[in-house]
Amino acid sequence: MRGPESDKRGRNADEPEEFDKLSAERQRWLVISGARYVWTQPQVVESRSRLYENLTPVMGDPHGWVVDRIAASIEKYVRAFNLFGSAELLGARKRST
Repeated sequence: MRGPESDKRGRNADEPEEFDKLSAERQRWLVISGARYVWTQPQVVESRSRLYENLTPVMGDPHGWVVDRIAASIEKYVRAFNLFGSAELLGARKRST
């Protein structure tokens, strides 16, 4: 989404600053690309904990469900790019450097 008219943070000078005023496409891109950076912030950890507590009565193990969904998503890439055994290869490469 960067272009010559974007600033160094990838933001178009004509875009509004408020998240809810951004286009749906831009909101989706920001959530997808930025979520990993806030996952461990204390406020997010606390909120996630509270969410899991609230969901436990209706789904048992919400954290496990999230982990399973992440694993299933990663598995799609492993199959699509034939990456079976790549974790061991990358681990061996890291240890040898």
